[in-house]
Amino acid sequence: MTSGKPQPKWTPRLARFLPSLRQSEEAIIQNVFMFVEDISHPMPFRLGRRKGFSVQLNGTETEQRKALQVLDDLSDHAGYSPEEKLGNAVDTLAKKIAWEGRAQFELIPRDDETTFFHAVTTKRLFRLVGFAVQYLATEDRKFWQSAALRWVPLSALWHIDVPPDLGGRRGYRRLLSNLRKFGNLGPPFLSFDVRNGKNPRNFDIKEYARSNNIFRYKAAHAWGWNCRDWSTERTTEFYDLYRSAAAEKAKRVFRSHIILQINTLLARLEIDCTISVEGLPSAEDAQQMKDELITGELSFKDFLDTRYDS
Repeated sequence: MTSGKPQPKWTPRLARFLPSLRQSEEAIIQNVFMFVEDISHPMPFRLGRRKGFSVQLNGTETEQRKALQVLDDLSDHAGYSPEEKLGNAVDTLAKKIAWEGRAQFELIPRDDETTFFHAVTTKRLFRLVGFAVQYLATEDRKFWQSAALRWVPLSALWHIDVPPDLGGRRGYRRLLSNLRKFGNLGPPFLSFDVRNGKNPRNFDIKEYARSNNIFRYKAAHAWGWNCRDWSTERTTEFYDLYRSAAAEKAKRVFRSHIILQINTLLARLEIDCTISVEGLPSAEDAQQMKDELITGELSFKDFLDTRYDS
């Protein structure tokens, strides 16, 4: 770390990741990768710049500075304006949540009384009464130069889960598990045969692709994910717009939940400042838009115009 920069008062006690659980490129399921990438940016963009919305910081100037510091510490990239800082923090947290259903941090005080947020994997981490215990396999112990067990009091952890309206953490993990069941390139036996120069008979790749598409649409129904399939070969125009409306609602639910949890974190850290946002469409607006699309009160053109403004 840079000399002079406020340092954490102690070394993190939990591991950020477990090398023994890393995946090879061949093991990464395309369905999961695409889905996670597509839901990881709930804050709006236009031509590389964030759309117009404003952030209000409700607190004294000192408390506002503390709140903005928290936003920067939660982000992969520090921002300049409050809007950029909040946008970066929400998108960074969304991406962490999208991979495991939960973004989790070990909170460590710094020398200047601010907080260092140490991102922690949720894998092989067990919550007991008052404590969280992390198990490290042999490869992990060698990498981290650590004992098999690490632990922290639960009071030293903070996390955000997928919101209940989108299935919560358990429902989301089931969703990821379901997306792993189908591969876009066919089942394992087909890939094996093709690599070995065989052409398996009695296997209809088109029917497999159709079943895969139906399965993914059902699995990701709450998120309205389009599976990156922009063709109308298997769907109607209305159904495509309906799923788009569901995706808009999911995006707004997701970002509102993250902003709410950031405010909860500020209160936990005894920072007397709350963050409010104006200019971002709400989940209720998205539900109304979805309902009016179903009843025909909202035309396809008006829906598309409204969606691109969100």
